Amino acid sequence: MDESNAFTKRHVEEVTAARKTLLDELSLPPKVKNYIRKNSRLLLVSFILILAAIFAWNYYGSYKASRDDQAAQELSQAMLMTDQAQKAAALEKITADFSGTGSALWAQLTLAGDYMEQKEYAQAIAILQGVEGDVQRDNPLFPLLQQFAGVAHELSGDLDKALSSYESLASLPGFAAQGHIASARVYELLAQPGKAKEAYEKAGTASNINPDQRAWIQGKINSL
Repeated sequence: MDESNAFTKRHVEEVTAARKTLLDELSLPPKVKNYIRKNSRLLLVSFILILAAIFAWNYYGSYKASRDDQAAQELSQAMLMTDQAQKAAALEKITADFSGTGSALWAQLTLAGDYMEQKEYAQAIAILQGVEGDVQRDNPLFPLLQQFAGVAHELSGDLDKALSSYESLASLPGFAAQGHIASARVYELLAQPGKAKEAYEKAGTASNINPDQRAWIQGKINSL
């Protein structure tokens, strides 16, 4: 009887040990263990969703990098084209196929610049207005956008809008002189010498102009 009891006890211990799970091996409080057991299915689903989210994020990052590289390659090829019609078509294709990328934005600005060279100011302005909402002040291309918009409006005869763009340019660090000089030029066109002189004086106080530029600005001030 004793041998039978001993065998039975040993058998129960072996079976019990075999049924132990990882949860039993962890030194967790009983309440935590009970919670995990009761919600094991929910926790498993949550874990799977987390893994799926991590996978999707990694895949998106890889896809975005690949898309940006392809856009940059097509942009570099378009910039080398000498035929204006082919170049415009290539730039428009980049804008359509790679919307939201830096290359697409640069393609639009390049296209606007080309239209200005061809004196097609209305088309240039339409493009610049289309990208205006996508370019914030902290974007490195924001100064270029303001300058392009100012020139396009000035050459098209809309001096008030040109002035607005130039004043926005002048408010940016490092572009004060450039913006104020352009504003002064517009004020001269508007026959407002007092405001033109004031704008030139502001340009003359900029820290990033050289002596020759300062002398030229002073000459403009003296002439008004």
